[in-house]
Amino acid sequence: MIKRIHLHSGRPPRFCLWLACWPEWVGWAERHRCWLSEAERRRLDAFRKPEAARRLLVHRCMARRLLATVLGTAPKAVALQSDARGKPFIAGRPDIAISFSHSGPWLAIGMTRAGGRLGLDVERILPDFDYRPIAEAYFHPEVRACIRTAEDFFRAWTLREAAAKALGTGITDALLSKKEEELVPPTAVVHYQKIESCLICMVWWSE
Repeated sequence: MIKRIHLHSGRPPRFCLWLACWPEWVGWAERHRCWLSEAERRRLDAFRKPEAARRLLVHRCMARRLLATVLGTAPKAVALQSDARGKPFIAGRPDIAISFSHSGPWLAIGMTRAGGRLGLDVERILPDFDYRPIAEAYFHPEVRACIRTAEDFFRAWTLREAAAKALGTGITDALLSKKEEELVPPTAVVHYQKIESCLICMVWWSE
């Protein structure tokens, strides 16, 4: 099953989020491998770990299917590409921003029709996870002071991952060490959502 969630933070833009348990979709994705571009096939073939390749196959096939519905075209015709840093985009459609994420068996696809910069992160909340070494090593002291539970930690982490994806830079030590008001522009929209055992953070701002 694919969960489709419409997210609205109270001010524009609106977001659409799809969440799925990817191992359930491997057989389906194998049957639709023909939807992938030559670049996507080369990327799959380069993976050394079969599980990572299967996850990417599901993610790309599912993204093509869902975006095709939005665009009113065939999945194979969706001009889904990635820039040099791996940030996904739809060629020729600056009005649509997309972002992908995965954690454990879950994969997520986020989209908005407002263009701009969109970043998405999904993380499974592990109540017994010892977050303290990571928080001590990377987070700003003011951020650490606000973290009292594993959920607090994952809330801080997902925001940084989502901001990195919106920027297209990938997560860095410098980004992790920033305070929250330094991560995204003041006009940015930040939305959190708990679904199943996951915490999802989506951030957006205009170019």
